[in-house]
Amino acid sequence: MWIIGDGNELAALNSLANKLGISNQTIFFGSKFGKEKDDLIAQMSVFAHPSRNEGLPASILEACGFGIPSIASKATNITKFLKEFNAGIAVENENVPNLIAAFEFFYNLWNKNQLDMYGKNAQLMVKNAFNWEKIIDQLDELYL
Repeated sequence: MWIIGDGNELAALNSLANKLGISNQTIFFGSKFGKEKDDLIAQMSVFAHPSRNEGLPASILEACGFGIPSIASKATNITKFLKEFNAGIAVENENVPNLIAAFEFFYNLWNKNQLDMYGKNAQLMVKNAFNWEKIIDQLDELYL
């Protein structure tokens, strides 16, 4: 498991990894930007962003653009698109069993080498739902 970013919870997460005996299988990268961040995301099998309060995280769109399926909380406001394009899994906010089930689902697909469809769908989602022409059309609809 890779954890990218810094925050107030980092020390608690590190402590929890030690307590659970998974510190050898968990890498805390800290904050990463630019090419370094992109290179890490591109190596992932699944991207998880179970935020409690981030309205539209660019990191999910970046991961999907690389063809990485995502797990996202409803607080991210992107789960509608993940469902519509079958590009990932929506989890309820702060629902640990729901998050675990999403990880298990993707883990089982990964074991069977069946993640490709979700990755391709993730790229289609970014291309079709988040391209500039579509966004401009939607803005025009709002203001006309």
